[in-house]
Parts: sequence; C-alpha cells; structure tokens
Amino acid sequence: MTALAEPVLFGKQEPRFASVPPYRVSLGDDAVAFAANAGLYLDPWQQMVLRESMGMAPGGKWSAPQIGLLVPRQNGKGAILEALELFHMFVLGTPLIVHSAHKFDTSQEHFLRLRTLIEGNPDLDRHVKSAPTSTGHEAIILRNGNRLKFKARTVGGAGRGFSADLLVLDEAMLLPEQALDAMLPTLGARKNPQVWFTSSAGTPDSAALWRIVKRGREKAARLAYFEWGNESGIDVLDRQNWADANPGLGYRLSLQTLEDNLGLLSEDGFAREHLGIWDDAAETGIFDQSVWSSLADPGAERGAEPVFAVATAPDRSWSAVAVAWRRPDGSPQVMLADYKPMTGWVAARVEELRQSGAGGHGVAGSRARCRGAVGGGAGEGAERPVRRGSGRRPAPRQ
Repeated sequence: MTALAEPVLFGKQEPRFASVPPYRVSLGDDAVAFAANAGLYLDPWQQMVLRESMGMAPGGKWSAPQIGLLVPRQNGKGAILEALELFHMFVLGTPLIVHSAHKFDTSQEHFLRLRTLIEGNPDLDRHVKSAPTSTGHEAIILRNGNRLKFKARTVGGAGRGFSADLLVLDEAMLLPEQALDAMLPTLGARKNPQVWFTSSAGTPDSAALWRIVKRGREKAARLAYFEWGNESGIDVLDRQNWADANPGLGYRLSLQTLEDNLGLLSEDGFAREHLGIWDDAAETGIFDQSVWSSLADPGAERGAEPVFAVATAPDRSWSAVAVAWRRPDGSPQVMLADYKPMTGWVAARVEELRQSGAGGHGVAGSRARCRGAVGGGAGEGAERPVRRGSGRRPAPRQ
C-alpha cells in the first residue's frame, strides 16, 4: 500500500502590509532577469518586492527613495539584496553602493555570497578590478571605478562612511537612532539616492525601525513598504499562520525547519523570529508620550541622596548616565545627565558627578533606550528635562 505524500505548504506571497508610491515604469523585472542570467533565481514574492521598489517617477528618479522590507528570518531577504546590488553594479553603473549590517559576520557573509556569484560568471567577473577581503575593508571594485562596500555598523563612528547612491541597512532592528540621524543627511548630496531598510521583527530597543514601520503601515509618501508577519495573539502552533508570515515556505524554507526551531526557541522568540510578531512594548511603547511629557518639572531641585545609573547600547555605540531621587512628597524624579556615543567617556563623567557632591548609589546595565525613556529629544550631551513621578505607572499606549 502506497502512502500519499503530505501536500507542501507554501508561504503567502502577498505581505500583510504593503504600500507602493505610483511609478511610471519599473526596472525591477530587468533586475530579476539579470539575476536569473547570473544564476540567481528569485521566488515570486522576491520578484514583486524588486518590481515595486524599483519604480521610476517622471524625470528619471526613484518613485520610492526609501524602502522598508520586514520578513521573518530564512525566507530569502538576502537574495533580493544580491539581485538589487548586482543590477546596480553591472547595469545601472551606480558609482557607490554601501551594504551595511549590524554585525561584521553578517556583512561578511553577504560579501562572500555575492563575490562567489560574480566569480562564477565570467561575463561579470571580467569587469571586476579587485575584491579586497581584509577585515573591515571588504569591497567589490570594478574596473570603471564603481564600488560596492561592505560595512558593519559597529565599526567606526555612527554614520561615518555611509554616504552612497544606494545604501542598504540590513538588520535594521538593531539600527541605533543616532546612527540613522547621522547617515540619512549624508545622502542629500547624491543625485538619486535610495536607502533600503531590511529586517525581521523588532524588539523594544528597535526605535528607529519602529518609526519606519509606522510610516509604512500609514502608507507614507515616497516610501515603498512590505511587511510579512502575524498580529500578536495568534496561535503560534497553527501552520497556516506560519505560511502567512513566511513567503519562502515551500520554496527555500521547509516546514521541518520551522518545526525544529519551535522546539528550540522560546515561544516569544519563535513568534518574533519566524512569525514576524513584534514584542508588545515595541509596538505600544512603554509609556504614553503625552502622559510622560506632562510630568516634566525642569525647575525641580536635586534631592539629597540621588541614585545614578549607567546604561549602554548592546553594541556599545551609545551610553547614557541618568540620575533619580525622591521629591519632598516621596514621589520619584528622574533626569538624563548625559547621552553620548561610545563608552570611553562614561567613567570620567560618573566620577565628575560623584565629585560634585551629589553622592548617591549607582547601577549599570546594557539595555539602553534612554532617549525614548527620559530624553525627550534634547541635544547630545546636554542635561535633559526632569521628570517627576506621578505616583502611578503611566498606561501603555493603546
């Protein structure tokens, strides 16, 4: 007796959220065809993303200067970027492309895949002058001088060396707000720049990515946006929810892989990494901004026994020093004393505060999101407005 094979479950090719600015003509299908000629074959959803992201407006400029792509891991996001960068290098003649990831290993892996693809195609490889492989200097340099550079955002100062005609910011869930603030203005001098933000679902620390997500879901002008994932509260064991969130399922991602990872990851981890579900605090925010702002009291006097806290971003790119004390009525009051890049300045600043006579105790951590929590957007290095406690925890945003 022959057993019938279980039908293959294919991922949904249409995103949960999508927004595409109108365009006159698209170069996306040309990019898909060029990639196929090079041996890189894209799934239907990948082809759609390129087609809708590479639309041209009247006048020959991109209809969408900004692209947001959110899709769970292992679905083939990297193949889209490989096809995009190949087309820019060898067809459009883009002078400078920068591909950036949060971690060096991720950026290097993308470099190695693309270099291998080019070396396997003599018609492409003959245009390559060099492909440096030394750590931190990986690049593909063509004989005409055009370059594709690979950078990790943890190397060098925030925003340095990211001015490009095409800027790809992979792992955008780990993109610091301050790095984004430094990068985007550098693109203004380019004639027709485009920046891609690619990521899986974020965490409460993904403030920069969450702004892009909100703009995409609100269908902001001049932003092409594509997001695959489930809403919170769904049944994480329902295989149809897996298919809705993973467009590569059945193409390059197997159901067995997801089932294996379900047994290894926490429920929250599986929901975030494979179902595209954001952590609740990331979507709602810890505090309602209007309530938080109403508690400002810039004229408050320092308390007698303050407590200082030091926090750094996970990649040590930014650090913060905060202070808290009790008001005369017993309610807590907090203030951001300093917020600057890197960590080298922290010890001296803490000692300065200690020597100032403020005294107090200290705590430290490495999960900083201090700008959103206590800053209110004041300038770098300045003391922030004081916040007084209300005697209750502000309600999360609805």
